[in-house]
Amino acid sequence: MNFFLIIIALFLLAVFSVPAFLFELTTLSYKKLNNWFLSIAISIDQFANVFCRHLLNRTLVKGGEHLFGNVDETISGVLGKNKRNRTLTKAGQFLSNLLDRIDKDHVIKSIEEDEK
Repeated sequence: MNFFLIIIALFLLAVFSVPAFLFELTTLSYKKLNNWFLSIAISIDQFANVFCRHLLNRTLVKGGEHLFGNVDETISGVLGKNKRNRTLTKAGQFLSNLLDRIDKDHVIKSIEEDEK
């Protein structure tokens, strides 16, 4: 049953994404459009956190209590918790440092303490 929900969701995304994107581009002010882009980026990040959780847990953290897979958390937030706890692998440290170079202290700023 859940597999079919994924198929339906992907179908709806394929059908509506381009028209929705064009609609947003033509109707929103710059500030609202910028906020919309941020919301989309966070949504994609949360999706990737769930979709790739087993791979991310195996490659980016070592025995940490903060694992990937929470639907309300971003990859950056999980990296931040594990950076703070010193439970990142070398690959996790590399990705964390890369994100921090793009945006100073990005992974630490991305931590949401209310997400367990």
